[in-house]
Amino acid sequence: SLVLIDEFGKGTSPASGIAILGAAIKKLAAVGCKTICTTHFLELFSMGIIYDKKGGIKARRMALHLPSGNEDRATPLFKLEDGAASSSAGLICAEKAGVHEKIIARAQEIIRTLRKREAIQPWDKVSAGNTTFGENESR
Repeated sequence: SLVLIDEFGKGTSPASGIAILGAAIKKLAAVGCKTICTTHFLELFSMGIIYDKKGGIKARRMALHLPSGNEDRATPLFKLEDGAASSSAGLICAEKAGVHEKIIARAQEIIRTLRKREAIQPWDKVSAGNTTFGENESR
């Protein structure tokens, strides 16, 4: 059999999505089912829920060009390569899609806060009462 899984876990909490997807991938691999799964749940590998090259699982990632190790200026190469991804490149994609720079900056701040395992401050406390966008900005 062949199973295709695309962005599993949308609409659920990240913890639930990661747990269910990890268990499903392990079961599918254990019964010998060929599976292609796309996900942004990097925690599957970083938290040791599943392992690359163990139990019939082989991780692949899309290649990125990182000039001088600067993830913020990464360029997608549209090439599949071996190994688990270390970043989802979500902010890069958002920037290239035209998401407003203040939203990108706020997302970067949230990511830094999560990595430090600190509480995320509400936007109004961070921006000291300023609105998300300037008065004349539309996106």
